[in-house]
Amino acid sequence: MTKALLTMKETAEMLFGENDDNARRRAIHLLQSQKIATITTGQKRLVRRDVLDKHFGIDGQRSQSPPDLSSY
Repeated sequence: MTKALLTMKETAEMLFGENDDNARRRAIHLLQSQKIATITTGQKRLVRRDVLDKHFGIDGQRSQSPPDLSSY
């Protein structure tokens, strides 16, 4: 079973194949620039897996990043 909510580190891993602080910040910036809703609980920011799939074609398996993500 896959998780329905992803942390920003997990989101960065799905989008960019990296989960360091720079990739996490890039993921946050990308989500904000695309006006994609996130869930904030305390200091944690989460994003729904189905929303990532809808916007970026992420289906739970990391594949090559779509070309438009290279600038982030």
